[in-house]
Amino acid sequence: TILYPLVRPEIFRQAFDLPDEVARRKLERLLALLDRLRSSSAEIGAKPVFALLPAVVQHDPAAGERIVSGLYAVMDSPVDPAWARETTALEKARADWAVRSDVAWWNLTPDFRAASHDPPPHYAVDSHWTPAGQRVAADALFERLRAALTDR
Repeated sequence: TILYPLVRPEIFRQAFDLPDEVARRKLERLLALLDRLRSSSAEIGAKPVFALLPAVVQHDPAAGERIVSGLYAVMDSPVDPAWARETTALEKARADWAVRSDVAWWNLTPDFRAASHDPPPHYAVDSHWTPAGQRVAADALFERLRAALTDR
């Protein structure tokens, strides 16, 4: 994943901001796939849960600054600091889809934003999760699952 911006420097902006028709078509394909997963699940009597696992630039402004001045800057892959503070267009579109489709959508971005970054949840070199990041995700998913099962 770290090399992908080398060949597609606009990848983050397209993914998070949905700035053009190409990005919107990709979103439509993603939502169509999620619809198929939802329908297939319903056919067997299951109700799926979808989770948004945020990129480091969506929850850690300091990491975003390191990325902007580091490797992604060299690759000319722009990173918007607002992604670490605000809800992105992609997050909104997925959440809207979940409401329309009546499925659970668990956005872990707030959990990562609230988590301590000592130790950091992502490796500095490639932004994959560290054990601390795995713990944030596991705890967040566990709590949501517990709440969902308690509400039954």
